[in-house]
Amino acid sequence: MPDNWIDKGESFHRETGFEKFLKWLKNNRDTAVGSLVILIAIVVLTSYFIMKYSQTKQIAWQEMFKARQQTYVGKITEARKTIRNIEKGFSKTDAAAYALLLNGDIYYLSLIHI
Repeated sequence: MPDNWIDKGESFHRETGFEKFLKWLKNNRDTAVGSLVILIAIVVLTSYFIMKYSQTKQIAWQEMFKARQQTYVGKITEARKTIRNIEKGFSKTDAAAYALLLNGDIYYLSLIHI
């Protein structure tokens, strides 16, 4: 009976989460590699689209600045062309809405000076 409850020097080793992960990785290597490749592709594509949208936004605001400066200088026809380009080429940015407002301001000012 004492043999059942006396420690014989054999320690009980409980498997940690990392060891379980390594065992799973060893048994499912193809799944792990496929998942890693998909994850890397998602990160790369997401970063590409974020950078592209950021550049598009920046170019749209530069064009908006150009249209505003053309308006202030008095080059109204050039400003309207620039505004149309902003509305067509950058319609999904905030600059397109501001270009529409600037176009309304131009029309308003042209009605006052008639």
